[in-house]
Amino acid sequence: MTTTKSATRERHRPNRVMTAEQRVDAVVKIVGPQHRAPIARMVELLMKTAVREHSARDRQKRSQDKRLAGEVETAAHRLYKLIENKVPVEWFSWSTTDREHVLGELRKLLAVCATVRVGLKSEKPKPDALEQRLSAMTALTICRECGIEPRLTRGGKYFKIAAALYGDPKANLDHQCRWARDRHKRKTAPE
Repeated sequence: MTTTKSATRERHRPNRVMTAEQRVDAVVKIVGPQHRAPIARMVELLMKTAVREHSARDRQKRSQDKRLAGEVETAAHRLYKLIENKVPVEWFSWSTTDREHVLGELRKLLAVCATVRVGLKSEKPKPDALEQRLSAMTALTICRECGIEPRLTRGGKYFKIAAALYGDPKANLDHQCRWARDRHKRKTAPE
């Protein structure tokens, strides 16, 4: 007997999705009852965000943001090359340090544009991928607020919290949890 992709997907998603209160209870069992109120707020926000992100308007905005990031990246790249190679320092009465500062700021802008374009890669994400990523990011926030180190071990508290927030305590969100943690590290890394 062979299994099709749709059969595999159906097995992955629970037959009955957990309600918001059930998700809160599952996370509170892992984290502790003293954090119930903030977890309830985060679960409510997570569910609202998931609904909003699935709308067509957001897909259109992501497309516009991706196009704008590409245009800004192209313009910044051209300006960087122009200042770096062709414009003599004397024309603008810049000192060498001012010129290096401007080039450094342009490098930062180019990095931001590249990150935005990569983050907006696909126009049509898989239906569950968005909710899984949101669950992983919310789980990371809960871990940080509750003083839990978000270790990347299967069966660890971080993974269990993410699965509970997703609505299926048995879901395997390893990839999404690693993605969320790496993304957080990149954003908070010193320049």
